[in-house]
Amino acid sequence: MIHTTIEERRAIRDAVAALLRDRSTEAAVRAAMETPEGFDPALWRELAAMGVVGLLVAPEFGGAGLGPVELEPVAEAMGAALLCSPFLSSSVLAAGLLAASGDRAAQAAHLPGIAAGTTIATAALTSTRGDWTPEGVAVCATGAGDAASLTGVADYVTHGQAADLLLVAARTGEEIGLFAVAADAPGVTRTPLPTFDRTLRLSRIDFRDAPAVQVGRPGWAPIRAALDLALVAMAGEQAGGARRVFEMTVDYARTRIQFGRPIGSFQAIKHMAADRLLDVETATSAARDAAEALAEGGARAASAVPLAAFACAEACGRVAADAIQMHGGIAFTWAHPAHLYLRRARATAQLFGAAPFHRERFLTALEHPAATPASASAAAPDADDDPARAALRAEVRAWLAANWRDDLPTVEDKWRLPPEVKAWFVRVLDAGWGVPTWPEAWFGRGLDVEQALVVDEEFARVGAPGARQDKSNLAACTIFDLGDEAMKRAMIPPLLRRELTTCLLYSEPAAGSDLAGIRTRAERDGDDYVIDGQKVWTSGAAHADYGMLIARTDWDAPKHAGITFFMLPMKQPGVEVRPLPQVTGEAHFNEVFLAGARAPAANIVGPLNGGWRVLQTALAYERGVMGEGPRGARRERMSDDLVALARARGRLDDPALRQDLAGVLALRRLLALNNARGKAALERGDTSSPVMSLGKLAMSRVLHEEARMRTAILGAESLLDGPEHPLADDANFLALNAYFTSIGGGTDQIQRNIIAERVLGLPREAEPDRGVPFREVRSG
Repeated sequence: MIHTTIEERRAIRDAVAALLRDRSTEAAVRAAMETPEGFDPALWRELAAMGVVGLLVAPEFGGAGLGPVELEPVAEAMGAALLCSPFLSSSVLAAGLLAASGDRAAQAAHLPGIAAGTTIATAALTSTRGDWTPEGVAVCATGAGDAASLTGVADYVTHGQAADLLLVAARTGEEIGLFAVAADAPGVTRTPLPTFDRTLRLSRIDFRDAPAVQVGRPGWAPIRAALDLALVAMAGEQAGGARRVFEMTVDYARTRIQFGRPIGSFQAIKHMAADRLLDVETATSAARDAAEALAEGGARAASAVPLAAFACAEACGRVAADAIQMHGGIAFTWAHPAHLYLRRARATAQLFGAAPFHRERFLTALEHPAATPASASAAAPDADDDPARAALRAEVRAWLAANWRDDLPTVEDKWRLPPEVKAWFVRVLDAGWGVPTWPEAWFGRGLDVEQALVVDEEFARVGAPGARQDKSNLAACTIFDLGDEAMKRAMIPPLLRRELTTCLLYSEPAAGSDLAGIRTRAERDGDDYVIDGQKVWTSGAAHADYGMLIARTDWDAPKHAGITFFMLPMKQPGVEVRPLPQVTGEAHFNEVFLAGARAPAANIVGPLNGGWRVLQTALAYERGVMGEGPRGARRERMSDDLVALARARGRLDDPALRQDLAGVLALRRLLALNNARGKAALERGDTSSPVMSLGKLAMSRVLHEEARMRTAILGAESLLDGPEHPLADDANFLALNAYFTSIGGGTDQIQRNIIAERVLGLPREAEPDRGVPFREVRSG
C-alpha cells in the first residue's frame, strides 16, 4: 500500500470534488436516477481516467495502490455530490474482496478491468433477511475450484443490473466461500428491486446451477475485511453528505425571511443548527479515525469501524431529517434536493448492517480492552514525529524519567494544594513545560501548538500534572493575553507556581447566562475602585487569593460596553463568602457579598469599560477546559468503566441494555476523536475548524448520558443512597453533578446560541436592550 501525506490526500479529495461539482450537479443526479444503469457511464470513464476507480487496486494490476485513508476523503466528496456510480460496489467492495482473498489468479483475472472501469463488479453477500453475516448467506455451492456451481438467492446486490462480474458468498458445507460468476452466465437471473433511494440500484439475483470459480480459501474473514472497507467508504460518504446538506440548510437559514427577519435568528433554528453541526463534525471524526484504524492493520479497527458505521449513519440521518424541518415546506417538494440526502442517509444506514448490529460489534470489541485500546488512537504518539518533534519528545521523556515520581499526595481541593504538589508545579515551570508555548522570558520555550502537543502527550503518558498551564490556568492565561506589563510581572509568576489561587466572580442572581446584565457596581475612589454587589456560583471563594471580577463601571453605556474586569483581592473586609449547598449535598459553590470591597485601579485587566472582551477570552479558556473532561468532586475515586459495572451487576447479557450501553460509550469515544482532530488542525495552523467550539456541548451530553446509563445498570438499587450503598450513591451523585457542566460556563442552550452565531454566522436574535444605557435596562 502506498502511503500519502495529508497534503496529498487533500489534493486527491479536492480533485474529485472539483470534477463532481461540474459533473454530479443536482440536475445530473436526477438524470442518472432515471436511467436503467443508475449512473453516467461517461462520468465513470472520467473517474477511471483520474485513477479514482482503481484507487484501492495494487499498481501491478493497474491501480493507484492507495488505502483506506485515501478512500475516506474521496468518499466524502462523493457523498457531498450525491454521486450515482458503482464505485462502492466495484471499486471498494469487489476490489476489496479480491485483495483480501489472496487469490493471485483471481486478482490477475479481474482487478485490471476493475481498475480501468471496463469491468463493473459487485458482491452478492446476503439473502432477503439483509444480514451481512455468515448466517445471512442463502446461496449454496457444489463442486470446487473452477468447476463449482451455485444455487440460491442473493438480495440487496448493489448495482447488480449493471455488473459484469459477481463475487458471491456461498455455503460450502460448514464454511462460507467466495465465488466469481459472470453476470451473464447461464443460470443467473437478475431482477431490479425498487429502491427508496433512487440514487442507489439494488437487485435480487437467482442462481440455478450457475457456473462459478472459487476465489481464495473458504472463510468469512476476507469477506468481513472487505465489508469493513466498504463501511469506511460509506461512513465517509455519510459524513460528506451530512456536511453538504447542512451547509445548504445554514445558508438558507441566513437568508430566508419570516416574521420580518431571517429564520436563522430564531433560537429554535439556532439550537437545531448547533446540534447538527456537532453531528457533522462527529461523523467526520469517526469516519476518518476508522480509515486510519483500518490502515494501521491492528486490533483497533475492531471497535473503530463499527463505531463509524453506526455513528455516521445516525448523525447523517439526523442532519438530513432536520434539513427538511429547517427548510420547511419548500423541502417537502420533490424539486428540492434535501429529500435526496435524506433518502441516501436512510438507505446507507441499512446497507451492510444496521446500527444495532454495529453497536453490538463495537461493544464486543470494548469487552476485550487488551486487544482493543480504549484510547482515541492506538498508534504510538510518536509514530508521525518529524525530527524536531522526535528530539523534543526525547527531551521531555528524559526530563520526566529523571524528575517524575508517582507519589504525589492526592489533590482534594485545588485551592489548597499540598506543598509537595506546589513544589512539583514549580519544577515543571522552571523546566519550561508549564507554559511551553509562551516565550522563554515568561517561563516558556516558545513552542508552537504542534510541539506543545508532544509535551501534553508525554506528561499524560506518565500521569504527571503541571504541564500546559498555557491553556488551563484561566487567570494566568487571561492576564498574559490582555493584562498590562506591571500586572503580568506581579501576578503571573505566583499564579503559575500555584502560590496564588483565583476564583470566578462573574454570575449574579439576576445575571446568569446573560453576564452582560451584571449589576455589581465599581466606583472610582482615589487609586482604588469600591465594589458593591453580589456574586453567586463561585467555586473556591473561601480560599482564593483573588477573584476574577466583572463589575459595572459605566451605567450610561450599553450593557456590554460599561463593564470592567478586575483582579479583586479576596482576603479583605467587605468580602463575605457564604457556602451555597448544591443539589449533590456538597457546598463547593459560594455566594459572595461585596460591600465596600476595594480593588486597586492597577488590578484592571484590559481597558476600563472594556471588560466584555476580557471576559470572552477568559470564558474561552474555561470552556476549553470543560470540553476536555468532567469537573466536580468525587471524580477521582470513581471508575468510568461502565462495561465492568454491567458485568459485575449481571446485566451485560441483556440485549436492550447492551444496545444502550454501546451508544453511551460511543459518545465519550467520539468526543475524544473530535478533540484529537481539533488539536491536529491547530497543529497545522488551521484555526477554521469549529470542532473545539463544540467540546463543552459534547461533554455535557456525555456526562448526562453516562449518569443515566449507570442508573439503568443498577436499576432499583439506585433508589438507595449513602455510604452503605456506594454504587448507588455514586450514580445518584453523577446524575446531579452532570448539571455542573451543562450549566457552568454558560448553559448548553446559551452555548448553542454562541455556536450558531459565532461559528455558523447565523443572525443574532433581536435584543431589545442593545444600545440602551444600562441604567434603563430591565433586570430579572
